[in-house]
Amino acid sequence: MHVALRLLAIVAGIATALGTASAAAAQSVNTMVIWPIDPVIAYKERAAALWLENPGKKPLLMQVRIFGWNQDGGEDHFTEQKEVTGTPPLIRIEPGQRQLVRLTRLVMPEPGRERAYRVIVDEIPLPDAPSDGVTPSGSAKPKQAGAAIQFRMRYSVPLYVYGEGLGHKPDKSQAIARSQMEWRVIQANGKPVLEIRNLAPVHGKINSVSVRHADGSTSKLNPVVGHILAGSVMRWTIDKPLSDTAVIEASVNGAAPAVLAHWSH
Repeated sequence: MHVALRLLAIVAGIATALGTASAAAAQSVNTMVIWPIDPVIAYKERAAALWLENPGKKPLLMQVRIFGWNQDGGEDHFTEQKEVTGTPPLIRIEPGQRQLVRLTRLVMPEPGRERAYRVIVDEIPLPDAPSDGVTPSGSAKPKQAGAAIQFRMRYSVPLYVYGEGLGHKPDKSQAIARSQMEWRVIQANGKPVLEIRNLAPVHGKINSVSVRHADGSTSKLNPVVGHILAGSVMRWTIDKPLSDTAVIEASVNGAAPAVLAHWSH
């Protein structure tokens, strides 16, 4: 699957006419294509491929970094690591060209364990695209009229590495997660919070979550989506509390919705 990452360049200018100042802005869009969006390094494999393609009209300079990924307290956490590398780490991609990034495992996960990482791909402004006034958070503060401002865009790709015992085809292993997720609702800061824990040895990607009502109808719980890593718990604030007798259905890893067990203790 291809995913388009839009890299925005905003040019701001100030013109003066008849003694009255007016502002003018122009916007150009370049596109980055990244695939696959869910790379894995299966047991007995040393590396996986990640492709970056520039179908635009201007060259792109991209930086690739890989961080360790874990979940604690219902939140994502990223750490420096030396278990997986991405090469080359800095890439210039000319218009119409694509570049292979090799994701190489240096350390084998423990048997029966899945390790999670995030591949971070950042655009770095080229010398002919001034970045004056762009703060680390990405907000723009032009220092002078007519300055060209290019926002540095970021794309985050999940990467999973499998230890012995999880098989050569991780897609099949992911099916385990569908049957080992449980839910409950707690109170946090006076609001109902849905917790879902994943007891499986592999991650599960929540595509959607719905409540099945007594009349057979269902209503979606928004915004309950995202990855839940192996052995982890994620949380989402919801509009209304749910009773312990509620029936929760979730689509996990793109599969048809299935009922999740209630987390009773």
